[in-house]
Amino acid sequence: MNKTDDPPEVLARFQSELELVEILARQVLRTLGPHAELGELLSFGQEGLLDAARRYDAERGVPFRAYANFRVKGAILDGVRDHA
Repeated sequence: MNKTDDPPEVLARFQSELELVEILARQVLRTLGPHAELGELLSFGQEGLLDAARRYDAERGVPFRAYANFRVKGAILDGVRDHA
């Protein structure tokens, strides 16, 4: 499934937290220093955010931003680890 196949509520969740991706990517970049590129970290984070938007279940009572925070940071770190 690609982004254009997603229902409007998934796309709305994704769009609503793009700022979170930048915040987390910049935090990780400060930790890694010159060994990472912001563009790559943003890409990893956006993939994580889209996955979070698709998997999110409001019935669990967790706000989307909190859920996305966990998923995005994990995706960024996994991306760095896989490309090291």
